[in-house]
Amino acid sequence: MGSITPAVHAIPPLMGVAAYLALHNLWIWLGRRREPLHLWVSLWCANSLLYLASHYLQIASALPEHAVLGGRLAWTSAIVLIVMTIGLSHALAGAPPPRRLMWSGTIVNAGLLLLVWLTGAIVSGRAYVRTDVLGYQYGAPVPGPLLPLLAPYILVVFAYAWRTLGRGEMDPGERRAIRAGFAVYIVLALNDMLHAARLIQSIRVFDLGFVAVGVGLTYMLVRRYNRLHTHLEEEVSVRGREAHARSEEMAALLRAGQSVLSGLDLEETLGRIVREASRIAATPHVKLLLVDREAGVLRMGAVSRGTVPPDFEVPLGQSYSGTIAATGEMLFVPDTQSDPRNLLAQRDREQGIRTFLGLPVKIRDEVLGVLTFNTEHPHEYSPAELKTLSSFADTAALAIDNARLYEAARRREMRLATLATVTQSLTATLSVQEVLHRVVERTVTLFDSSVSRLWLLDDEGQTLTLRAHAGDRAAVDTATTLRLGEGFVGRITKTCSALVVDDVWQDPRPENAARLRAEGIASFAGVPVTIGGQVLGALGIGTREPRRFREEELSLLQSLANSAAIAIANARLHEGLARRLERLETLTRLNRALSSSLDRDTVLKEITRSAAQLMQVRGASFWLADEAAGTLALVGFSDPALEADLPARVMMFDRGLLGWIATQQRLVNVADVFTDARFLNPAWWRGHGLTSFVGVPVVHGGSVVGVLGLAGAQPIHLAAEDETILGAFVVQAAVAIQNASLYESARARAQEIGALHEVGAALVSSLDLASVLGAITASAMELTGAGGSAVFELGPDEGLLRLRAARGIDESRTPTVLRLGQGAAGAAALRREPVWSPDVSVQPLPGYQEEVPGSAEPLGERVRTLAYRGMLGIPLLSRDTVFGAICLYWYEAHTPEEQEIRLLTAFAQQAAVALENARLHAALGRRLGRVETLARLTRVLSSSLDRDRILAEIARAAAELAEARFVTIWLADETTQTLTLGSVSDPGINADWAPTTLPFGQSGVGWIAAHRRALRVDDSFADDRFLQPEWRRKHGLKAFLGLPVIHEGVLVAVLSLSGPQPFSREPEDEALLSAFTAQAAVAIGNASLYEAEGQARRAAELALAQVKQLQGMLPICAYCKKIRNDSNYWQSIEAYLGERSAATFSHGICPDCREKIVKPEMERWRREQGKDR
Repeated sequence: MGSITPAVHAIPPLMGVAAYLALHNLWIWLGRRREPLHLWVSLWCANSLLYLASHYLQIASALPEHAVLGGRLAWTSAIVLIVMTIGLSHALAGAPPPRRLMWSGTIVNAGLLLLVWLTGAIVSGRAYVRTDVLGYQYGAPVPGPLLPLLAPYILVVFAYAWRTLGRGEMDPGERRAIRAGFAVYIVLALNDMLHAARLIQSIRVFDLGFVAVGVGLTYMLVRRYNRLHTHLEEEVSVRGREAHARSEEMAALLRAGQSVLSGLDLEETLGRIVREASRIAATPHVKLLLVDREAGVLRMGAVSRGTVPPDFEVPLGQSYSGTIAATGEMLFVPDTQSDPRNLLAQRDREQGIRTFLGLPVKIRDEVLGVLTFNTEHPHEYSPAELKTLSSFADTAALAIDNARLYEAARRREMRLATLATVTQSLTATLSVQEVLHRVVERTVTLFDSSVSRLWLLDDEGQTLTLRAHAGDRAAVDTATTLRLGEGFVGRITKTCSALVVDDVWQDPRPENAARLRAEGIASFAGVPVTIGGQVLGALGIGTREPRRFREEELSLLQSLANSAAIAIANARLHEGLARRLERLETLTRLNRALSSSLDRDTVLKEITRSAAQLMQVRGASFWLADEAAGTLALVGFSDPALEADLPARVMMFDRGLLGWIATQQRLVNVADVFTDARFLNPAWWRGHGLTSFVGVPVVHGGSVVGVLGLAGAQPIHLAAEDETILGAFVVQAAVAIQNASLYESARARAQEIGALHEVGAALVSSLDLASVLGAITASAMELTGAGGSAVFELGPDEGLLRLRAARGIDESRTPTVLRLGQGAAGAAALRREPVWSPDVSVQPLPGYQEEVPGSAEPLGERVRTLAYRGMLGIPLLSRDTVFGAICLYWYEAHTPEEQEIRLLTAFAQQAAVALENARLHAALGRRLGRVETLARLTRVLSSSLDRDRILAEIARAAAELAEARFVTIWLADETTQTLTLGSVSDPGINADWAPTTLPFGQSGVGWIAAHRRALRVDDSFADDRFLQPEWRRKHGLKAFLGLPVIHEGVLVAVLSLSGPQPFSREPEDEALLSAFTAQAAVAIGNASLYEAEGQARRAAELALAQVKQLQGMLPICAYCKKIRNDSNYWQSIEAYLGERSAATFSHGICPDCREKIVKPEMERWRREQGKDR
């Protein structure tokens, strides 16, 4: 026993370690995680315990049966090891990579240990025979072939395992622990083999090594397990965090999926998708583009930021999104700003976009759209992120598909409900047009079409007319009539069968599809509208996108058409009865209206309104005929909107269809006005959607009274009953119009007489020209209906007409001055006869090419900026003298009637009388003013000889008499041949005039003084004789009139008059100025004589004063103040001065003397008086 004691003591610690590890892993498996790996590790440790127990029995027991038991235990442990290795490998295969790497060495160990145990079991089971207590004796040897192969096999497996362990991704301590454990099993196997081969008889050689290896193995196994357990805990923590994060991602993905799947409205669903995608991806730049397979493009469905662009399209296969939609594969671009494939790189640089991620939104291998993500910073998506976003894209595809299916189901339900509603609504009305409109409107809604049209056959059954349409309509010339068999609807009506054209653009019948192509219609479907075997028309729908109509849709369309046919038939019957009743009521109402009023405008309006109602047309107009002028004038229209932009309101008998009806006196019915060359202004007809016309002549007593016109959007069918009613209506209208015209003429004549009387009364009761002319312009406008009126006065000298009174016109733009012969006023005044233009934009008046006086703008250009068009000018004549002209303006084309010219001529005569009276009154006023001025001047001249005052009064009086702006008087000195400025009428103008003295012959006044003749210059600016022309221009002193003032043959002064206009050349005015200068000459002469006499008197007085003047030195006494005379005697000052001058004297006391001398004396005197008392 002594030789094996170390082995016995080494094996129990190993058994204890194995038992601890087995129980600890079993407790972990049972208590916390239930991971299969812990169970298999526990079994592996238990098997090691079984192997150690087998050796312990073989070595430590002295009984042979124990050795046999140990061998059996070795075989049992080998079998258990095989099962454990299979289970452990399976558990590790399902473990994460770190844990799989950690246990890789253990698997190799287990496999090698299995070989070792098998070998030891075979050897010990057959060779061990216990002979004594101190050692072994061996029985039968190991079989020959096994022993030589066992050692090389063990060495090969050892080398392979050692190299495999060296490649594992583990720290050196783990690698050493695994290799040490592996070495223990090798030592044990070699020990058993050496004993079995009888190479050694005792194990003592290995006892110390075995004990050392066992102890070391125990230490390293415990250390290895601790490290392994720590790594497992860390790995479990990391995996736990990863699992939590993954759980959060899955929860967020679940919430996002619930959100996008919570609604069935497509637009709301798209909005939820981009919002949830933006939240999951943590980026604000998310877009969802939807695939349009028919158009081959991607359209923007929703964006996370901003609004959806309405016209955004991306062709499939182009750009990032188009490529994803075409291939169905994900695309990631890490840097879009430098990617050459990016067509929007510049935009990305401006917006700071850096990365692009696009995911296809697919369901059942069909790409429904593309979900794109952009970030503003570099970002690499992890596989987990890509998996999450891909899962969300799949959820989004499901949501979009559900929303589309719901939308389709909703549309189908709405179609069926609409069909039921249509049927009810069609039977709820008896109006044919209302039925037709309801049919096409419900058809557009029911089939989601772009356009729907209903065509009906005419009474002859050969022409289809468009009676109702709905939906959008292109701006093209859409046909409103078709022949039977023409086009798609013509073919449907003729064959009484449905027609479907999936692609209008590829239809081989271009004449049928040309109109629809022009409107952009891509697909068409139509059915006949029939009732009781009779075809009423056709109902057609069109879409702007290619579409394949299904059988159920075509059947639904036919059902709608059949319901429409019944409703149309019922409505037609009802409308026939209602129309008859309405016509009778209209005729009755018209009869009452015509018999109750004689006002022509009221009668004509009632006629047109009743005609439109009677014949069921869009508009009715009445054109009043003037057989003398050969014109038709619009006097009534039933629809003001149609009348507002009517191009022409006056028609000639020889132009257009209206003139033809008036001359031929025959009814005309035109189904399509655009095919009749007699119709004028087709743009107006087309603009209002009018295509048909009926014209009826209104004749009374063999003369045409006018033409009644009816316009409609569809052909106007006149049955025999209609023509009879229309004929009776026209006869009744003719009588009413004739009566109204007679009444209108009588009333107009009465108004004219009243207006002339009022103007005459104003003329004789007032001399105020403005009030008289204002009454004339107001009365002329009121009686003629003109929009404006004006009176121009012809100047007596200048040949210009000036505006004196105006009403109803823009005076800021209307010319206020005209030349004789220019415009309506100038031409009328020159020709002395009325001048007019019905429309000055078409027929300009004379002188329009000439400039407006005082302006560089031609008169025609000025008139074009004004609103009026018609114009009439009447001359103002009185006793063969032209005083001007009166003008009337109309804001529409207007041809003056003879009555208007006659009336305005009467007004013009009164205006001429008013102007003549005004001129006479003004002349009388001027004469009276001049007389008063001369009388005042005479009073001043006779009451004063002050020359300055006389000169100032002469200058002022001259300015008033000659109506001059500036008057100067220059005093002449023939001795020195000079002129001196004596006085001016306006010191303000004279303030900047420099010369005050001029020599004879210089300037205008100098020329007068030198030649002693009057000088008249109408334009002093062009005469170089005048000084300082800038001064004259500054003050507007263009005209000049200078007169010499001569008294008794001597030139005493020069009178100069200056003003902006030439001075009057009338003999009366010239005689007045001559008398004025003569009177001024006398006054200036008298003043000059008085001035000379005064100067002589002052000179004599001065001489006398100088004779009596005291001269030389006067000796005066310093005390008594006496003066010593020439005889050497002393005289008082008074005596001395009295002898030598005419001075007189008075005596007084100066203040100083009073204080110094008088006051003390008075005090002294008072004291003395007091003493005496």
